[in-house]
Parts: sequence; C-alpha cells; structure tokens
Amino acid sequence: MKNKLHSSQIRVISLAIMMLMVIGCGAGGSSTTNLNVESNVLVNNNQISLNFSSSVDSFTVNTNNISLVANNSSNLFSSCALSTDTQVTCNTFSPLVSDTQYTVDAQNILSTSGAPLPNINYSFTAATTTKYAYISSISAAVYRCMITNNGALSACNTQSVGINASEDVYVFNNKIYISNSNASTLIVCAISNTGDLTNCINTGSNFSNSRGMFIGAKFGYVVNSNPSAIIKCNVDTSGFLTDCTSITTAGVTLSDPQSITIIGNFVYIANAGNNTISKCLVDNNSGALSTCSSITNSTITNMTKPQQLTIINSIVYIANRDGGSGLYTCTVNSSTGAFSSCSGVSVQSNNEGMAFYNNHIYLSSSNGTVQWCAINSNGLIDLSSCNSISGISGARGMGI
Repeated sequence: MKNKLHSSQIRVISLAIMMLMVIGCGAGGSSTTNLNVESNVLVNNNQISLNFSSSVDSFTVNTNNISLVANNSSNLFSSCALSTDTQVTCNTFSPLVSDTQYTVDAQNILSTSGAPLPNINYSFTAATTTKYAYISSISAAVYRCMITNNGALSACNTQSVGINASEDVYVFNNKIYISNSNASTLIVCAISNTGDLTNCINTGSNFSNSRGMFIGAKFGYVVNSNPSAIIKCNVDTSGFLTDCTSITTAGVTLSDPQSITIIGNFVYIANAGNNTISKCLVDNNSGALSTCSSITNSTITNMTKPQQLTIINSIVYIANRDGGSGLYTCTVNSSTGAFSSCSGVSVQSNNEGMAFYNNHIYLSSSNGTVQWCAINSNGLIDLSSCNSISGISGARGMGI
C-alpha cells in the first residue's frame, strides 16, 4: 500500500517494512515477511521513523503532533524524538500485530526555520515475524538465537534435530539445511512460526564429510571436505535434494573446501587446505561449473583457512579462521568476478561462519563466541559498534 502525501516537499524513499514481533524467549531463524512500500516512513520492530526533506524543529516533535492508530485506537506511540536533523523516530508501546492496518499521522510539524512541514498521513498493514540466527556446532548440533531490535543476539538455546554435531547450516524458503559431517549426510528441517526446527529428515546423497552449501530454487550445491568435491543436486518443489552427483571444477584444485557461494554468474568456493578461493562460472540452466581459476593469498594477504564468503553491493566479505585477520574485505569486479583492494578487519579471531541481516554482520567463532557489528552505507564495518555473546560451544557455520 502506498502512502498519500499532501506535498512534494516530503522525500519519498523506497523501504522494506520489517516487523520483528517477539513471540517467546527462544531463538532461531528463517524467512521474514517483508512488505515493500513506497513511502517516507520506515517501520522496524516497535520503532517507526518519519523522514523529512527539511530539518525539523525539535519542539514540535511530540505525541500530540504525531500519532499511530489502529481500528480507532488511542495513540500507540509512547514517545517521539529527533534521531537526525531530518528524521523523527517514535517508539510504540508494544510490537505491532500481524495483518493489522495502522495509520501514521503527523501534523503541525515545523522546520527549524519555522515554516510548516507537510502533514503525513500514511497507512500500512503490519507484516510481522521474529527473526532468528542459527549456528551449527560440533558440540550441540544447532543453536538458535533471537535477533533483537538493535541487531543483538539473545535467548540462545539448542535445537533437537536428531544429530549431535553439525558443520554448517543454510536457511532457504522457510527450511534449514544442516550438514551432518559425522555421518556424511545432510538433513533438512522445517522452521516453525516460533523458529523451532521440526520434521527433520535426511535429504540428498553422495556426501562425504560435508561442510557448507548453497541451496537455490532449482539447484543445491554441497562441498565435501574429504575427499574434496562439489556435489550438485536438484531441488524439488518441496525443497528436498535429489539426483546428487559430483561435478567438475577443471582449472582449480579443491583442498578441504568449507563453503560455496553463488553470486550472479559466479560461484566461489573457500578452500581451507590451500588458502585459496576458487572462482568458476555457473550455468544457471544446467548448474554446471566452468572456467575456474584461483584467488590466492597473494591477492588476500595472510588469508589462512578461509571459511565463508559473501558478496554484498560489490564488497566481498571473507570469514577467516587461522592467522592474519578474522575477516577480510575486497572489492569485486561484477563483470569478471575478480577481487582487488583486499584488507583485513580487526574483528574476533577463529571465525568459522558468517551471516548478514539488517545492516549487521554476524561472525561465529570456534572459540564459542558470536560477534555482530553494524555496517555503514559504504559497506564498511563499524568496529565501535561490535558486541558478542559467548557460550556457543563448538560454533561452526551460521545462517539467518
């Protein structure tokens, strides 16, 4: 639904409304229901921000002038304040309710020059879900942690999925895929509305000491660490893996591969055994890999035992386990897939897994900690914002 603006002075911004309603004190994670809108209002958990094109007079920012109502309710805002010169952030008394229509109304707001700013009258339907992070573990199978309003992890507990240890997880389409390297199997579980993992069963075949994976709508890829191989599977309409076979990566030597990532037409494989990143072209119709080459630690200085790799807005993030830095970032050429301008980032060490959510990076360490840091609009990590939790015994890969 689009808001109806009464003046062209209000800046229209396309934003995704993400409502995170706390359902319980468990933790876990899967898909979130996003409502894409064109508006000048950003809703995130129990905070709502209004963006203006002109600097706002703070004396006019109050709950007398700004309201949130649903079904003729009284004002649901508990407080409002300037968060920047042009943005007002209001807190609600409680999380919004799924599938409920709300209206934000802002009137009699002045600019710092004293000129009246256009009124805002914006209606939307809340789409809510709790967001969770999942961390694989060689000690406790899978941990589930709730992601709070500010990106922090809390209320972590273990999930019973029928195995005692796991090397990596992958969240896709309200399912989670878990590598059971001890039994050389892969299991898939449904993710309930409360983030619990249910109906876990084996899926796919031909796995041996499996590690990371990438699951898409058509194909799934799983890395075997010993012997080193890439297993390609078909993904059926129920999300199960079928017809799994080893595929070639001519031109590179896989060595204890830990993860596989597909970005556009390129696939990247992190090799812990020879400290390289294998890069191949992927045929999105057949799933085959070709034209493979290696990105070595001469490009990424001191990279030792790379674990997971993600590319966001032309920036490469590589979780690193041993030596050097715990994280490396590079610039990627979208046409060639080549890396350049790589440098280390002073985050926690011994990182096994990595995930991203809501402008935050999450790093899981074999030391039993998970660290999270904010990422700015340029893709740089704000080290002053970093926090962590401990007690995630035997932490390995993670997914959100």
